[in-house]
Amino acid sequence: MNGGARFEPGTAAAIGSEFLELFARTPFADVKRALLEEDDFESVNAALGEFGRFLDRVIAPEIVVDFREASSVAPDQDLIREGHQGWVDLWRLFMTPWRDFTVSDQHFHPLDDSRLIVDAIWNLTGEESGVQLSMLSVGFWEVRDAQVIRIAQFDSVAKAHDAAALPEGRHLDGA
Repeated sequence: MNGGARFEPGTAAAIGSEFLELFARTPFADVKRALLEEDDFESVNAALGEFGRFLDRVIAPEIVVDFREASSVAPDQDLIREGHQGWVDLWRLFMTPWRDFTVSDQHFHPLDDSRLIVDAIWNLTGEESGVQLSMLSVGFWEVRDAQVIRIAQFDSVAKAHDAAALPEGRHLDGA
């Protein structure tokens, strides 16, 4: 995890690092159960203990979550969602097919205090098939006032860098 590097509190790098640390400490079965059994952002987070309290604090109400450029994620679905409910809906869609999900070999690339690219290996086990899969995931995180306002997932570092180069105020959806 970047050699144990510590990041300035409230920055995209600090928030991304803590997110992945808490995700790793929370049993995946608990995350999946919360997503499948609870209806809304607050209920899901309440079921997740420490990880949920962290999400309550750092996920902005206006968050945009965009998985359109992550070709391995449900290609036949709408993969951009907004707001707290959109956060829950997209993560539910993504997590449902997996029995197990861990993250390894994480590398953090802070672009500045408010933007981060993080690449990692997602290790997944299919719920029905039991097939094990490892794949590169690259996330672009954007933070304002110590809250995540955008997360976009990609299947290559080059795509994430292209997204990060967008002019101020322009989003991946062209707006």
